[in-house]
Amino acid sequence: MPKNYYSLYEIVYKKWVNVFFQNNANKVHCIKYKLLGKLLSFYRKEHHLSLYELVEMIGINGSTLSRYENATRKPPIDVVYAICQLLKINIEVLLIQSI
Repeated sequence: MPKNYYSLYEIVYKKWVNVFFQNNANKVHCIKYKLLGKLLSFYRKEHHLSLYELVEMIGINGSTLSRYENATRKPPIDVVYAICQLLKINIEVLLIQSI
């Protein structure tokens, strides 16, 4: 049994990632990162957040998020998940919209 809430959260998250990628393994390699970046930017702006407000919330560099939104870098799944949690977006829907 995990000792704290964060440990439980990590366990559940890791299991979810494994299940999601197993169920969508044939689609994951088809993610259009340019579209994913545009969607991340759209949802951020829809919540009236500047790029720098969002990066302060998730704890990454502003230029890094900008690169994710412009598709010059592929965002790791944990960053996408953190953004989805903050913006109250279903990550499965976001990833499927990006395929």
